[in-house]
Amino acid sequence: MARNLISSKGIRWLLAETLVVVLGVLIALALNDFWTGQQEHRLAIDYIKRMQEDVEHDLWYVRERLHPRLQEKRAALSQVLPIVRGQAPVPDDVLAFFRNVSRGGIMSAAAQPWYADTTFQDLRSTGNFRIIRNPALRERIALYYGRLGATFTNLATRHTGYVSFVHTVIPAELREDIDQRAIEDFGIEFALGRILSSEFRALANEEFNYMLFYSGLDFEAQAEDMRGMLQEYLRELEGS
Repeated sequence: MARNLISSKGIRWLLAETLVVVLGVLIALALNDFWTGQQEHRLAIDYIKRMQEDVEHDLWYVRERLHPRLQEKRAALSQVLPIVRGQAPVPDDVLAFFRNVSRGGIMSAAAQPWYADTTFQDLRSTGNFRIIRNPALRERIALYYGRLGATFTNLATRHTGYVSFVHTVIPAELREDIDQRAIEDFGIEFALGRILSSEFRALANEEFNYMLFYSGLDFEAQAEDMRGMLQEYLRELEGS
C-alpha cells in the first residue's frame, strides 16, 4: 500500500515537474517571440524611414536634375534638327549652333541609374524583406525597383552613338566651354562638314526619339506613389 502511495506521489511529482518545465519553455518561447517581434518592429520602422530617404532622393533628382536636363536637351535638339535636316540654314552664330549640338547629348553619354536602391538591396540580401508585413507594400516596393531596373536596361539598348560622334568633332574637354577660339582650333569647316553629314543627321533623329522616350517615363508619379504608401505604412507601424 505504502509502495503504491509512494509511487503515486512520485508520478504526481514527476508530472508537476514536467508541467513546470513545459510552462517554463512556453513562457521562454513567448518572451522570445515578443522580443523578436519588438526588434523586428523597430527594424521595420528603420527600413521604412531609410527607404523614404531613398525615394526622396529619387524625387529630388527627377525634379531638380532630370527634368531640367531633358528640357535643355529638347531645346538644343530642336535648334539643331532643322539645320541638319536641311530645313534651315546654318545660323550666323555658329558658336551657339555648336553649343546646341553639344547640349543635345545631355543625359546620353551613359544611361547610368541615378535612383537610390541601397535599402531595397539590403532588404533583399539580408532576408529582412519579410519583416515588411504589408503584402501590398512589399509588392509595390519590388515593382518600383524592378521597373526602374528594367527601364535603365531599356535605355542602355537605346544608346544612339550621338555623343561619341560629337566627341570626334568637338573634343570632350570643350563641350561645356566652347568659345570662338576653341571652334577655330578644332576646325570650323571640318566640324560643320561632319555635323551636316547624313550620318550625324540620322544620329540626331535617333537622339531626339531617345529624348522623347526618356521624357515620357513618368518617374515622378511612380516615386510619389511609393512615397505615399511608405508614409501610410510608417504611420501604421508607429501607431501600433
